[in-house]
Amino acid sequence: QQKAAEQRKQLSNKADEVRQKLMRGEKLTTEDILILQGAEK
Repeated sequence: QQKAAEQRKQLSNKADEVRQKLMRGEKLTTEDILILQGAEK
């Protein structure tokens, strides 16, 4: 269970990075988009 929480935390950190990329107007990679979709579930 600890591991799942750890992965969620990492995912939300990554999602924050992706959102910051969006705000800077940078192009998102396919991976970035998948991270965002995964974070919203």
